[in-house]
Amino acid sequence: HVFKLDDEDKDWIEAKLKSMSLHDKCAQMIMSWSKGFNDDTSSVEFKRISKLVRDSKIGGIIFFQGEIFHEKEMIDQLQDEADIPLLISSDFERGLGSRIGDAIEFPYNMAIGATGNIFDAYEMGREIASSSKAIGVRQNLAPVADVNNNPLNPIINIRSFSEDKEIVSSYTISFISGAKNERVITTAKHFPGHGNTQVDSHLDLPIISGSRSDLFQNELVPFIEANKAGVQSIMVGHLYVPALQGNDKVPSSLSKAIVTDLLQNELQFDGLILTDALNMNAVTKYFSVSDAAINAINAGNDILLMPPDDKLAINAIISAVRDRLLSIERINHTVRKILAAKRWLKLQDTKIAAQQINEIDSLQISNLRLAIEIAERSITLVKNDNNIIPLNLSPLAKVGCITFTDGEKTDRKEIFEKFVRNAFKKTTSCFINRKSTGRDYNTALSIIRSSDITVLPIFMRLRSKNDTLILAYHEKFIKEILKSKKPIVVISLYDPYLLSVLPSAKVYLCSFGDSEVSQQAAFDALTGEIDITGRLPISIPNTDYKLGDGITIMKRKNTISEQQH
Repeated sequence: HVFKLDDEDKDWIEAKLKSMSLHDKCAQMIMSWSKGFNDDTSSVEFKRISKLVRDSKIGGIIFFQGEIFHEKEMIDQLQDEADIPLLISSDFERGLGSRIGDAIEFPYNMAIGATGNIFDAYEMGREIASSSKAIGVRQNLAPVADVNNNPLNPIINIRSFSEDKEIVSSYTISFISGAKNERVITTAKHFPGHGNTQVDSHLDLPIISGSRSDLFQNELVPFIEANKAGVQSIMVGHLYVPALQGNDKVPSSLSKAIVTDLLQNELQFDGLILTDALNMNAVTKYFSVSDAAINAINAGNDILLMPPDDKLAINAIISAVRDRLLSIERINHTVRKILAAKRWLKLQDTKIAAQQINEIDSLQISNLRLAIEIAERSITLVKNDNNIIPLNLSPLAKVGCITFTDGEKTDRKEIFEKFVRNAFKKTTSCFINRKSTGRDYNTALSIIRSSDITVLPIFMRLRSKNDTLILAYHEKFIKEILKSKKPIVVISLYDPYLLSVLPSAKVYLCSFGDSEVSQQAAFDALTGEIDITGRLPISIPNTDYKLGDGITIMKRKNTISEQQH
């Protein structure tokens, strides 16, 4: 069994099960959500969740936003109020900073794939787990085990380690082992594989095509390997997989063929099985709250993540048992698993092990150290015509910086430009986004004309199935400026596939994500402050660049920061 327990634990589980009412058993299967944003224990949001814990006796909560110490305080108080300890989870794919505003954010998985260093995945799993445990979050809804084998995937993309199933498998297992050392449950997602689709399941139901044997040779491989390595929970995505489901066009999360027949019976997985969030359009477009809840349990799931109405979901399960649509044995089987997970986590001891503020702070410092190292190892130089990188400029050089973004001008989108400004005193810059006017484009052109070199930090990403990789008018404009005789450096700070629509770029650098550490590392690579050693974990369509490609450049002896001191 994935949760190794002693006899005392097993006796506790059986005694607990005997003492629980049908309502309390059904409520254990519900994982409600809290945005948790800057809320303290006197807020409306806290009172709403607190009521669900005390009165509805829900089994767990997933937290979304917040600040470290607020969230820790909320979790401690909710655990005090719970009869049975709560399973608290969060999407810490990139560390606490993925969700918590004042915490450290690691680079994206694809950046880790680009380092070629499997130990990075282990260390990241371990570091994230220790910080997560310190604030009371004991289930991380990570790692993403999807193989990104569709470059036009709007939802997985750089959240995946690679397009290669072997790389994804080994990095997934490594991350899981690191976390397990710290007694935090990891969750491989999104079973049976969300990589090969162009639809975001938050918006509609994606179809995963491919024959059964294709799926077993690709998408399913990382999940099969993670199961062998002892992963303790798996999240089932909202996908439609005809080869595995036949004509039963329901989300895989509600499909018995996927959850029971494939995952539990064929692959012999006996850990916790969660649905993806039940408030996503792939489910809500087609099912009521009650039907989704009953179908999810009938399919074989243990935990229903974020039903749009918690009480309605609990009552629907109770009614289904009374009407003999679900057996009490089925409910007991799941509740035993949930209690086993809670017992393995030693949640009953959390009061004694409450971490102090200085410990959380020191964990954040070691998180940051590792995040910087990974980011620096991940930067990948794909093209470097005329050996422009590392930039060999005098501090008096005129540098242009034109930032392209498909959204608003946010703090995060200004980071790279600030690095350029600080290093080169004669920097002129502008921002181009969806709302840019003719005047903005003219400004950009004049910047290129008057600069010795221009860098283009590009924050583009796919957003939905109708989106192209880059807005058509941005693409046209960038292709035009790439014809300039002046040197132009294209830096992809999000989507590495960008080169497929800008093949005429002469210099192309990838960071596989826009976290602050990745932007800093990309800038340091550009200016020769660090070695460039990253390798593409994917192939770039419409170009000759494939998995494993990348140019190695050693850092300059006399770097810009040394010239300035």
